[in-house]
Amino acid sequence: MTDGHPHHRVLAVIPAYNEAVHVGKVVHLVLQFLPALVVDDGSKDRTAQIAQEAGAAVLIQNPNQGKGQAFKRAFKYAEQNEYDAVITLDADGQHDPQEIPAFLYRYQAGNTDLIIGERDFSRMPFIRRIGNTAGRWIFSQAVGQDIRDNQSGYRLISRRLMHDMLNSTEEGFEFEVEMLI
Repeated sequence: MTDGHPHHRVLAVIPAYNEAVHVGKVVHLVLQFLPALVVDDGSKDRTAQIAQEAGAAVLIQNPNQGKGQAFKRAFKYAEQNEYDAVITLDADGQHDPQEIPAFLYRYQAGNTDLIIGERDFSRMPFIRRIGNTAGRWIFSQAVGQDIRDNQSGYRLISRRLMHDMLNSTEEGFEFEVEMLI
């Protein structure tokens, strides 16, 4: 298992809500590359237990508080444990952990604060693809920069950006949008 560059410690962060069916496999695949932290956001199933059995560190927040709060807990954990960055993945298996080395390579090459994984829109249902494409275009225009996939939860986030995001008042998916801004 590698944390990328010897001077960069990176942690995989996996927010999870009722993902007992998928989280074990996701953790197992992630551990090939990075240590993993699962933040169980008030699941009613065995998500936390399965994640821990698979080898992840686990934080539990009860009741469900939203993805933004899960990220804040994870970012505090990463800061306290002196990680330089985190890579966030969804617990449902939609993000391929085999892409982690690509994130690490880009991070080491540019030491940037945010790297966003881009989904293959051609694999989405037509209506969803239209919505995502329009949303991406509008958002890119609003921020004055091309953001290829502003809704992707597959991201590398630097320690500096994690620290800045701890002051966010957003609690749900809006937290990820604020991160871009």
